[in-house]
Amino acid sequence: FASGLDREALLEIAVRTAVDGVDATGGRAVLGDGEEVTRLGDLGELEQLVADAERGAVTSGESREGFGETGSALAHPLASGGGAAIGTVSVWRAGRTFTDAERDLFHYLAAQAAISLDNVALHETVQRQAVTDELTGLFNHRRFQEGLTQEIERARRFGHGLGLVMLDIDNFKSVNDTYGHQVGDRVLADVARVLREFSREIDEPARYGGEELAVVLPGTDLEGAYNLAERVRAGIAALEFPLDGRGTLRVTASFGAAAMPETAGDQSSLIAAADTALYAAKRSGKNRTERAEPERARPTQ
Repeated sequence: FASGLDREALLEIAVRTAVDGVDATGGRAVLGDGEEVTRLGDLGELEQLVADAERGAVTSGESREGFGETGSALAHPLASGGGAAIGTVSVWRAGRTFTDAERDLFHYLAAQAAISLDNVALHETVQRQAVTDELTGLFNHRRFQEGLTQEIERARRFGHGLGLVMLDIDNFKSVNDTYGHQVGDRVLADVARVLREFSREIDEPARYGGEELAVVLPGTDLEGAYNLAERVRAGIAALEFPLDGRGTLRVTASFGAAAMPETAGDQSSLIAAADTALYAAKRSGKNRTERAEPERARPTQ
């Protein structure tokens, strides 16, 4: 159990080990709202008996056993971080009931599986924190660069377009200076939320640095990147931040849209193109989106 970091594979091992260890007819692991992750053997007439034992284990946070004329079932809760149960491991046997030794062995194995699940969750949390910006919940700068590299390679391999949008919150320093950094943090977090809400599942929104955000758009041309930027811009302009009796704060953002191969040929020129377009939007009055211009032909050497 301890060596595995694959949740489903770990539960499959747990169920198989428990079934073999206590000579059960079958077993399963259930997570969430009754999602059966893995199962060995058929439930047959014991389905309701097993379900009742599992429900009791989740509700009580303790092991439960069910008896019936057709057999018996054992269920053990799987808790996350010692908190509420997030699922169960259960075994069942038609005919004879489980012995005390079999019960003890099952509960020991199920408890070890629960500990291993906690290790998986901890590992996932550490991995997520390593690539996530704490304030916004977006990817951090390092993950942005790594993701952009991967998407450029994929775009070249399959001949797809790749869009990049960069945005900067207008007059953000003034927000911090006037209303304080707590309000500034609220503004940044909500702007990031809007960016995330308008992004597709395959897109990669990130905090590029400070109040500057970015989103990598696989399979997107320049016009698609521009359209996404305009939707996000309108969403940000619609935000309102109550100021505890001091009125309501509204903010805007400026955007630069670029794409490969239309306006750039590699990673550094793609970022530079989006950044140049962003600051063109700033110079043109802010709260607007500018498209990057096509990359100029380089002179032959």
